[in-house]
Amino acid sequence: MAGFVYPNGLSKMTDGTIDWVSGVTVIKVMLLDSGHTPDPDETAVTNLATDELSGTGYAAGFGGAGRKVIGLMTNVFDSANDRTELSGAGVTWTGINAGIISYVAVIWEDTNDAGSVPLAIFDSNEITNLPLTTNGGDVTITWNAEGIIQIS
Repeated sequence: MAGFVYPNGLSKMTDGTIDWVSGVTVIKVMLLDSGHTPDPDETAVTNLATDELSGTGYAAGFGGAGRKVIGLMTNVFDSANDRTELSGAGVTWTGINAGIISYVAVIWEDTNDAGSVPLAIFDSNEITNLPLTTNGGDVTITWNAEGIIQIS
């Protein structure tokens, strides 16, 4: 599986419902396990949450400490590559317990699980340390230097 941008999420970003840059919309990332089957037609985080990691260092669920805010959001036009690059800061989870395996990361707009829109899903093609088996240490996601999402 390669990652993708959810069409419903892209629609909400382009019509202004979700504001990537101003901070009005909070964008977070969550980690999902091997039970998740990606579906581009997904429109709410509720259906993704059943496959979310849970354990020491990763509290699942809406408002859980496992879901990390992506800070330093930017929107840059890359004229050399004819695209818009939506970027943000990397995230780190501290001390996720051993044995939990994450296969994908999902970024989403944080409202509540039923109202939150998934924006994009990433796997090992986009994030080099996925899938990962936690060992009780920290887990960091460093996004692509040319944008978390690239729209051309």
